[in-house]
Amino acid sequence: MEWAMMDEGLKMQMRNAAMVVWPSLLNGERANVTLVTATLHDIHWYDQFAAFSIVTGWQSAGWVMFSPDQSEFRLTPKGVEQFARWKEEDRLWESGGDDDPKMPKRLKAGEPANNLRRIAAVIGNRTIACIHDPYTDIRSLENLLKVMGLGVRISQTLMILGSPKPNINLRTVGQFLRNDLNVQNKSQWEMRTYNEGGHRRFVVCADGSVVTFGLSLNHLNKDEVLESIPANDPHAVHDRNFFEEKWKSSDALPT
Repeated sequence: MEWAMMDEGLKMQMRNAAMVVWPSLLNGERANVTLVTATLHDIHWYDQFAAFSIVTGWQSAGWVMFSPDQSEFRLTPKGVEQFARWKEEDRLWESGGDDDPKMPKRLKAGEPANNLRRIAAVIGNRTIACIHDPYTDIRSLENLLKVMGLGVRISQTLMILGSPKPNINLRTVGQFLRNDLNVQNKSQWEMRTYNEGGHRRFVVCADGSVVTFGLSLNHLNKDEVLESIPANDPHAVHDRNFFEEKWKSSDALPT
């Protein structure tokens, strides 16, 4: 059963149980199903059926993956993202903040891994079609792979606009993009550059909406604002037109 269709009481049980069990699994560790259900019984007094329903509920929501013999499970990237969202909800409650925990708007210095999750949460179910980031390099492309691992969809024909920078070897970036990343993903991502790259960083989604962020994807350890702009907003229209104009006059990466 999908998360949206579940009983509210079961949802709360799944959340409370996850806050107890999942912290030890965030680094890729596995958990034994029998031991977890026994732990939930001891801590929350859930009977065996209720405890097992919680664990299978995590699986139905896509937060955990079971081993072939169903005896163990581990967190999926979607589960890691959900845990970070719940932790943010708890932090906001304790601090008295009024931010929307379902749509975090700030990236935070010292939390590069969580910043990836925040970017993924803001993008949500949309598909990234274009990226404008003057400082795109190999680390940027590797972080895109990490974002995909968190469940974000990226177009098979992704277009990336960067700029020539003294510390970025565009030939090496192009080789990594063509020979490694595109081969691995069976994709046709393309990157081009233009000289007046400025400093703006944004992504255009397939539905026409735009997500802006003040940092480059090659360095996520900063405090910056995330903003999601609807497709019909004049700012989103401007960014889409800007990207299309620059793409037409941009240069292919050196081979």
